[in-house]
Amino acid sequence: MRIPDKHYGLHPILAWLISLVMAGLGGWATGIIFDLGEDYGFFAQLFGLVLAAPLLMLLLTPIMRVAGLYKYYSPLFLVFGESKKRMEIHSGPSIDYLLHLRGITPGKELQRTVLAFYLQGLLNIADKVAESEDPAAVTIVGTSYFFSDRSVERMGFEVSPGGWFHRINLMFSFFELFLLNSLSAGKVNVPNIFKVKKASMSGERLLEHREYIQRLYDRMATERNRGWE
Repeated sequence: MRIPDKHYGLHPILAWLISLVMAGLGGWATGIIFDLGEDYGFFAQLFGLVLAAPLLMLLLTPIMRVAGLYKYYSPLFLVFGESKKRMEIHSGPSIDYLLHLRGITPGKELQRTVLAFYLQGLLNIADKVAESEDPAAVTIVGTSYFFSDRSVERMGFEVSPGGWFHRINLMFSFFELFLLNSLSAGKVNVPNIFKVKKASMSGERLLEHREYIQRLYDRMATERNRGWE
């Protein structure tokens, strides 16, 4: 399956220029929010960051991608700060939804497309892990948003309660998660950030469950997903 180009299909120089301009706008917006602290105090600052998080993620994601901090394994599935021993998986932020899900009606089809892109990312990671010297030494870790605990465990993950770091991180991403979850479900869907779960497994275990993930993907994939095979 295809892995997205880190330059968005553009010439690298153009991709860098666009991402730098967007990052500059993100820095400017962040500066305005921190200036609120001088006039209205720390809590106004904090509230401003929570409200502005979707915009900041949209503006800062391109520079993270072209710089290689975000490595995409499918259009909506990325690894942050990848190393030989650890892969921290995340769903794509709002800009990826805008780029890759246009024209799909919110509801079941869009939800299937999103989930299949996640599975596609896991399959590409499995192929990457299979090439490593010691798959058992690779740890794959993330937080579970869309899948139930049982579904995640069937894919090989071990599920445990998320720590306060995960909850604080999700607090700042609350409005973006609310928008993306509601869009995917086709109805209002409020994420419960206090029930976040940590999901982890070894690369060896991922390879053991690759066949099951492939079957699940084949049942769930839509035309949009097929275009990335």
